Amino acid sequence: NNGPTPDAYAAINQVRTRAGLPNLTPGLSQIAFTDALLTERLAEFLGEGRRWMDLKRTGRLASTLTRYGFRANKNELF
Repeated sequence: NNGPTPDAYAAINQVRTRAGLPNLTPGLSQIAFTDALLTERLAEFLGEGRRWMDLKRTGRLASTLTRYGFRANKNELF
């Protein structure tokens, strides 16, 4: 399967409906759906410290940190 399942749409749309937001557009690619899901989690769990693990788990941590000036082998330590 190259895209999200109907169950995946139902789950995210349940959260969006509760928040008063429109449903996601059907037919998104797997990448577009994942982007929408991560954006949803960012808004839903704002301030709860979950963003780091979402980015790390999906392989997006380095690209996200690079936008903020992070450089490997230089900025790992405080």
